This record gives sequence, C-alpha cells and structure tokens, in this order.
Amino acid sequence: MANACGLPTSARPNSYYIESFWDCNDCKEQASYDQRTFGGTFYCTYNPSNGLTDEHRQY
Repeated sequence: MANACGLPTSARPNSYYIESFWDCNDCKEQASYDQRTFGGTFYCTYNPSNGLTDEHRQY
C-alpha cells in the first residue's frame, strides 16, 4: 500500500533508523509506544524504494 498514512519520505536531521514495517499503522503504534517508554522523539517515514515504513529516533 503506497504511503497509506501520508508520511514524509525523508528522515529528519539528527535521526537514526530503527526498523521497518509493512503496515504504516504498526510503525505509528510502535513509535508512540517507544516515545512513551523511552522518551525523546520517535517517528515514521515512508520509503518509496521498497514500499516499507521506517521508524526513526531523532536526537
């Protein structure tokens, strides 16, 4: 499903990749959980080259 969540296609500065998800909603749920659990900023982007959604952490 091509960018069903309308996510940005590039990561923010000072971010690193965590993992990829097939379903963008799974990524959003995981990023929300990680943000509540670990603090900081977790977010998702859509990767058009492979159709996956990537979770990132920004510092």
